[in-house]
Amino acid sequence: ADEGDRPAIPRSWDNRLQVLLQDCWDENPSSRPSFRQILSTLHEYSRSVFHDSENLQASVPDDNASVGSFRKKGCGCTIM
Repeated sequence: ADEGDRPAIPRSWDNRLQVLLQDCWDENPSSRPSFRQILSTLHEYSRSVFHDSENLQASVPDDNASVGSFRKKGCGCTIM
């Protein structure tokens, strides 16, 4: 990643996932999506793929949680 190299994304993957990965790998860190934007994109994608939005739930950690606590306990996000 230091030289801008990124793994190849399989062409068989859904375009929305390809775009999400490319956005996450942007060379400019400030241009990358936030964790909330990533979760939102994945939630929308899962709704369209699984067609059962009532049984899908996504949760994200509290905004006040520190980065250090994520390293110790994990990010705290779940998708069910």
